[in-house]
Amino acid sequence: MSGNKFDSYVLHIEQSTLDKLNGARELLIENRGRAYDFDLIIRKALGRYLTALKYEAKQKCS
Repeated sequence: MSGNKFDSYVLHIEQSTLDKLNGARELLIENRGRAYDFDLIIRKALGRYLTALKYEAKQKCS
């Protein structure tokens, strides 16, 4: 790892987080009829989280 960035493929996931990922994957299968890999689910979730953080920061500056 360089600096504070995560390694490209080594990441420990706690059981509670893995349970949530599995739940999200099951919902995607039920609602969309196909499975998505965990990388996509994590990227989308982090993207929404980053958007929320940016919005919150913007609201504090206003």
